[in-house]
Amino acid sequence: MGPPLAPAHPQAALPFSPDCFAGSAVLAGGGERPRAGSYGSPFLIQRVRTLLRVSRQFGSGVPLDDLVWLLPPDGPRDRTELRDWLLERPDLARIDGARAFPPEGEPSDIPERLARAGEYHVAAATLVHDHLRAALPLVRCVGITGSTSYGTPESEDDLDLLVVTRTGTLWLFLAYAYFVVRIRYRTNPVAGRPRPCFNYSFEEEEGGVEMSAPRGFLFAREALTAPMIVGEEYYRSLLASAPWMERELPRLFSRRTSGILPQHSPSVPWPLRLLNATLFPFLACYVRFGTMYRNARVRRDGHPEREFRARFDRRRLAFLTPRFDELANDLDPASTESRGGAGMAVASRTTASR
Repeated sequence: MGPPLAPAHPQAALPFSPDCFAGSAVLAGGGERPRAGSYGSPFLIQRVRTLLRVSRQFGSGVPLDDLVWLLPPDGPRDRTELRDWLLERPDLARIDGARAFPPEGEPSDIPERLARAGEYHVAAATLVHDHLRAALPLVRCVGITGSTSYGTPESEDDLDLLVVTRTGTLWLFLAYAYFVVRIRYRTNPVAGRPRPCFNYSFEEEEGGVEMSAPRGFLFAREALTAPMIVGEEYYRSLLASAPWMERELPRLFSRRTSGILPQHSPSVPWPLRLLNATLFPFLACYVRFGTMYRNARVRRDGHPEREFRARFDRRRLAFLTPRFDELANDLDPASTESRGGAGMAVASRTTASR
């Protein structure tokens, strides 16, 4: 097998809009519709300004339907209110079709990237349901993250995947997945098979630890917008174990979570647990040396910003990029945890990333 399936591009964790939440965004709430101009708290404006400023780096903007779900409770409640509110503030945003851009922002190949996102979603479903079918009994959920989940992957982006396995089977699943991708799936972007990256994988027993600790706005947005290929019900319950996300994104949290904490699956047979433990040191070396190989290659190609690092133990594996930390800090002013008394952000912090 070749190098591990790790991020080849820093856009593996971009703060854009997920297709899975597209549609007519209308939030609950009766009574008379407020006038658009009545929305205007400093923190609301700061969050919108921050989201659009970060989106400018990638020319994607933010779809109005998705932006509604990213607003604090005092923001416009649906696409119509949001459009009217933004049109009254040309210094804050520019509307282009169904997307909002910063005033100086310009769209970049959006139709092409949306079409590519559809192809990536099909490839992910094929990989999981066809090629990885035999390993699905070991899995609680598999979801799509990164630029594909946001609907705007570029041609060199990986197909980033979140995996939660049953306790005692993480490395057994990854060994099978790496083998299948190399032998059967065979990455070929031209043929509609982008490179899969199992960039955030952990066992269900670690789920509470992984999700419960506050990790900032970017992590919350990724977690709450990741579409599941399998295991949606379990994932909704897993998100319920992260109440801090409700403080960051209350609208998305109420829409995506089940409110019921996850139930652990029955223990796997001891021979599988033993095989999993046996595989761990070998795959750990594979991941370590593969990471070194990929980093040396991107440096040789003149793209040191695409380097990544691997963090792993017996129950988790995560590939981390400096770009994710940079984006987390760029989005820090949008976080409820970092605003000061007048709605302004306090000093930026490095968010714990995946």
